[in-house]
Amino acid sequence: NEIFTSSTCGPCVAGNANYLKVTTGLTQHSTIKYQVNWPSTGDPYCTQEVRDRVSFYNINSVPRMEVDGGWDGNAASFTNALYDQFNAKPAFLEITGSVNLTWKNKVTADINLNPLVNFTSNNLKLFAVITEGTTFANKKTNGEKQFEDVMKKMMPSSTGWALSPMSKSTAVSKSLNFTFNGNYRLPLDGQAANHINHATENSIETWDDLAVVVFVQDATTKEVLQSETFPI
Repeated sequence: NEIFTSSTCGPCVAGNANYLKVTTGLTQHSTIKYQVNWPSTGDPYCTQEVRDRVSFYNINSVPRMEVDGGWDGNAASFTNALYDQFNAKPAFLEITGSVNLTWKNKVTADINLNPLVNFTSNNLKLFAVITEGTTFANKKTNGEKQFEDVMKKMMPSSTGWALSPMSKSTAVSKSLNFTFNGNYRLPLDGQAANHINHATENSIETWDDLAVVVFVQDATTKEVLQSETFPI
């Protein structure tokens, strides 16, 4: 579940509240919240990688939600029936692995992909997204005081890792890592001039509630074949 939202977006309050209502107590999903750069001056935690995902899905309004890259709608319209519909669809790929956070803020994800059928597509990509469980400092004008599952960095980048065709029962292993540099900075807003420069700074509020969401997606059809969330 990829939700596009912003702390400057009034309708996003209902979208986030509804999503929380639907998913509370459920575990068969992964969540990524992309804080966008509009309306007005946008969310302080918007980054270029958020903008890249906005472009990938041609997002032009928030709140907006993509379920497995196949349901494109307002997060306030998401329902338990839709959750069950996508959860019931078989997935023929297993994702296992481990993640860790080591000294000097290095996140490492060792990922194993186990295909249960042959995947002949040349369009598949592996994505690993570092999210922060709860943030507070990016509150702006819509009344929300905390934000969940906020995207902070994509490993290695928003373009993902291209996968070769995979053969049934032949595991594929990848190791991805990213080091958060410098000190925390709260951007003024979501405009490009104020985006975090990951080479020298970061926007991690606390280091004890990070996770890595791993998913495999068809870059052409946009279908997400499988996902897994690895708490750190």
